[in-house]
Amino acid sequence: MSTTSAAPSGVGAAAGGAGAATGAVATGPDDAGPDAIGASPAGDARADTAAADVADAVWSLLGAIRRLKSRRAHTGEGLGTGELRVLGQLGTFCGADGASTPVSIGELGRSAGLNPASTSATVDRLEADGLATRVRDTDDRRVVRVALTPEGRETVARRVAAWQAEWAEDLAELPAEDLAATARTLAAIAAHLDAR
Repeated sequence: MSTTSAAPSGVGAAAGGAGAATGAVATGPDDAGPDAIGASPAGDARADTAAADVADAVWSLLGAIRRLKSRRAHTGEGLGTGELRVLGQLGTFCGADGASTPVSIGELGRSAGLNPASTSATVDRLEADGLATRVRDTDDRRVVRVALTPEGRETVARRVAAWQAEWAEDLAELPAEDLAATARTLAAIAAHLDAR
């Protein structure tokens, strides 16, 4: 994986690469030695270095993904990054039967990482393309919600399938057990950060 993207100033400055400064990170008191038991300075330093290594790795991964996307010839069906992000998030609100559950602009924006103005403008474009629709809340008519249209659900399904196929091809040379462990770790980090 290319790591040519520069990390933000101060991120991982003391790490010296993945674990270079400290070697293996202890996983428990039995193999960690006395310094890692409790809140010792040595244990804190190792944790700080490991966290910085994670930040550096994530930053490098995001850069590699951006470079890969720029090399890809497909255009995402003419949809921009914002549109694809909002469509994908709307797809997560679909039920088991595939029907889209209407969601408020605020909730949609938070899940997509967009501010309300950007979310509303993006929904305008999706609505004009027939991929999303605004509906009134059944309990409070003052509240406007957004849902995928049938064409929008088909577009999401098509893009998800293409995205999964691309990742499967791109990562085919990596061991499956490593990919599974990485997926679990990234999911745990995301859940931890969301809970803060």
